[in-house]
Amino acid sequence: PGSAGSDAIPVDGGDPPGLFLVSDVLPGSTAVLVGRTNDTFGVVDLGSGHYDELGVGGVPVYTEPGHLVFRRGDGTLVVRPFDIGTRTFSGLGRATATGVSGSSTRASRFSLAGEGTLLYAPIESSTEEALAWADESGRVEAIRWAAPPGRDYDGVSLDPTGTRVAMGLRAGTEGFFEGDLWVLDLETAAGFPLTRDGASVRPSWSPSGDRIAYISHVGETSAARWIAADGSGASEHIVSLPAGSAPPQVQWVGDGNSVVIRAGGASIRSIFQFDPDRDSVPRPLVDTEFMEVDPSPSPDGAWLAYQSSRSGRSEVYLQPYEPGGAITPISAEGGSRPRWSRGGDAIYFQGDDGFLWRASLDLS
Repeated sequence: PGSAGSDAIPVDGGDPPGLFLVSDVLPGSTAVLVGRTNDTFGVVDLGSGHYDELGVGGVPVYTEPGHLVFRRGDGTLVVRPFDIGTRTFSGLGRATATGVSGSSTRASRFSLAGEGTLLYAPIESSTEEALAWADESGRVEAIRWAAPPGRDYDGVSLDPTGTRVAMGLRAGTEGFFEGDLWVLDLETAAGFPLTRDGASVRPSWSPSGDRIAYISHVGETSAARWIAADGSGASEHIVSLPAGSAPPQVQWVGDGNSVVIRAGGASIRSIFQFDPDRDSVPRPLVDTEFMEVDPSPSPDGAWLAYQSSRSGRSEVYLQPYEPGGAITPISAEGGSRPRWSRGGDAIYFQGDDGFLWRASLDLS
């Protein structure tokens, strides 16, 4: 089975009237499956021209031993038992793939082999930025998923197992806070929205893997909040942040009992620590007249890497997490966005030359 073309045929039935586009011919050649321009699909008897609607979706095709495969509007491909005699569904459907390209008004972007193998064209992300894996040899592999259209990434965080990623997706390049959190399963390429308030960005996955901290901005109020990573339950308030500062950030520290926050302080960008069990307001950690951003605690919570303008340009620095220790430069010719390796023996950062750099550490 597969697409049989997109020729319009005269039929009766269907409300409102619209264009009927053939997607497959049922066995016996007495009826055809059609999609409609109103995102519904059904079956047309070729003898009488009568149309019976089957459901919402598009590009339905028939496959033995008796199933219809069709694409929902969100790109999910569904398989559902179908009685060829009555031309009606005979059981519940199940999703088989996500991010399948196509619609009810265009040729099928998937096909089924005789033994049941599915071949499909994935939806291409419409964001200018894309997720990708990169290794130290320089090889880059794109991560394909059905990203919501017209969104830009504002924060990406892997879970402790490396199999899921939390993302802040905002609607365009304007409005730093106007976004929502999504979680993507990297093994199945299935993503789902974790928030729907249009004011949630910059996620940070907890070391335990069960929670995601993020920045929320409603009206003139910014706050750090957390939510269960599986979407169960409501989000919870961590701490309110100073109004009027540049878009803040939040990262978990060590075992996940406290967080480090970038917010407004002596400059409009300073770094604070906050322990919900003992603090009522964030405590200064790196609070100078310079711009300090992108705090990144080490996996054991003993060290802090961050970006600072103290030399006159942005460089990456390292210091003990507890205040008072020596500050060590990590980059030498411009650096930003430091991130620790899982083992805590290296810091990755973006150089001003456009390359991703790795600084090996001996912290013994």
